[in-house]
Amino acid sequence: MSTSDPHHHSAWRIRAWDDTRLAERFLELGLVAVSEDDIGQDVTRFASEKALRRKILEENPGRSEQAIGTFVTYWRDFSRTMKTGDIIVLAYRDRRETLRAAVGSVAGEYEYRANEPDLRLRHRRAVRWHMTLNRSELDDDLRRAVNTPATINRFRAGDAYSRLAAMASDSEEAHGV
Repeated sequence: MSTSDPHHHSAWRIRAWDDTRLAERFLELGLVAVSEDDIGQDVTRFASEKALRRKILEENPGRSEQAIGTFVTYWRDFSRTMKTGDIIVLAYRDRRETLRAAVGSVAGEYEYRANEPDLRLRHRRAVRWHMTLNRSELDDDLRRAVNTPATINRFRAGDAYSRLAAMASDSEEAHGV
């Protein structure tokens, strides 16, 4: 089943390591980020996924082949597959431990900022945040996808992009954005 709309946009879900403060920084700074920079360089500079896999294995000795494969998929999705204009949902808990979701649009290409003091913000993408809501307000299938434990994943529902984009648009109209 396709996860894209007719204009070839996708919907993604990302986590901030279950760290409320980091999720708040994503919202404040207008971005999403992955990793604690264990790779130490721009992942788009690797000539192939095989080269990236070798580097990840080097930095994560003892990890299973399955875990390494998962990391390679995360990097590919975040740095190459995700596109400007895609919808992104940040799953997080607010300071009251309420399960929240922020809905935004990817607003820039993958960037690596070697001089960023917070290692967790070095591998990033700009995001224009449209709305935040309680996860309970999402349709059941979208909520289940948002609640998955993976760091990043694409929504499987074929109409996820259009439903989330409509929610964001309705929210902006209601708030005069």
